[in-house]
Amino acid sequence: QLAETAQACTALAKQIERADALRTKRDWAGLFAMVSERTPPTVWLTGLKSAGGDGRGSHRHTAAAPSTDAAGEAEPLLLLEGPDQLRIEGYALELESLYDFMGALKSAKVFESVELSAAGREPMLRATAVRFIIVCDWSTDA
Repeated sequence: QLAETAQACTALAKQIERADALRTKRDWAGLFAMVSERTPPTVWLTGLKSAGGDGRGSHRHTAAAPSTDAAGEAEPLLLLEGPDQLRIEGYALELESLYDFMGALKSAKVFESVELSAAGREPMLRATAVRFIIVCDWSTDA
C-alpha cells in the first residue's frame, strides 16, 4: 500500500509539473509590453481579457502525451482549460488610429488573427471617440 501511495504521489507531481508548464506558456509581461509598444498615442485601452472562442473563456489543452510509468502502466492525460483568445477593449480618437493599432498587433505575429469585434462612436468630453473591442486569436506558436 505504501508503494501505491508513492506511485500516486509521483504521478500527481508529474501532473502538477505539466500543469505549471501549460499555465506559463504565455509570457504575459512580454505580451503587455508588446501591446503597450504598439499602442498609438491616440488610443487608450480600458481592458485586456483572456477568453475563448467558444464564448466561455477557454478550451481544452492536453498538457502531455500519454506515457507509461516504470511499471509499464499508462499515466492519465492531464487536461486543462486555457484561454485561446485575447480581448482588447478601449477608445481611439480616430478610426485611422484604431486601424494602425490593429495593423501593429498583426505585424507582431503573436496572434493568428486580429479582428475588430465591435466599434462605435461615443461622446467624450467635447468630442467623440471610437469605442472598440478587438479579439485576437493566439498563434499556435505563441
